[in-house]
Amino acid sequence: MYSDDNRFPCNPFCRGNFLSAFLSISLVFFLSGACSKESREEVQRPKVVVSIKKSGPEKPRPSVVKKTAADERKQQEAAKVKEGHYKVRKGDSLLNISARQDVYGDPMKWPSLYRLNMNGLSGMEITKGFPAVALPEGLELKFVTTAKASEELNKMGRDIWVVNVHSSETSEQIVPAAITLMKKGYCVYITTAEVGGKGWIRLRSGFYGKRQTADAAGKEIMSILEISDAWVAKIGETELEEYGGY
Repeated sequence: MYSDDNRFPCNPFCRGNFLSAFLSISLVFFLSGACSKESREEVQRPKVVVSIKKSGPEKPRPSVVKKTAADERKQQEAAKVKEGHYKVRKGDSLLNISARQDVYGDPMKWPSLYRLNMNGLSGMEITKGFPAVALPEGLELKFVTTAKASEELNKMGRDIWVVNVHSSETSEQIVPAAITLMKKGYCVYITTAEVGGKGWIRLRSGFYGKRQTADAAGKEIMSILEISDAWVAKIGETELEEYGGY
């Protein structure tokens, strides 16, 4: 029979290994428990979110611009300008006002401006270069709008006669004669033509529905201007549409 010591022989090396293994396993369990506890505490810990307001540059307050009495007067005057009216600016003349796209878009239509505003322009000296002379600043001039010109044109017949008053290569004779006739109540206009390779400026009086009426007007015009070379002509559709309503 074996004694207890013989059944379980005591090997010092085996006992040492067994003890080391036991301690290693105990250490692993201890550490794993600690880690799991830390991670649980980390998950359960509430997060506090603090909003941080960024302080940006202050927005500039809109500056208050005080209107002067002169500014208010200008606004009131601008509001008074109605359709078919133009307020003369510094340096304006009949030529450059007529050339404006918001008026006639053609400097040769200056007689229409003069005829409609003779009372306001009566104090000005009439010279050969009068259409280019600066007008009084602030003067309000009437002009025929495109809509009004179309309306007047529709009232006319298609057979229109005119009196050719002057044909000249320059406007020196044209201007005084045009103003004289407008003061007498004639409707005149200025057009251009090329004849024999030369450019001509034509002063014409219109618009007459019959040849006999145009002939009678021609005789009166020649008597007023003391000329003898005026002649009567029947104008085409293009010239009628260009000047008939003005």
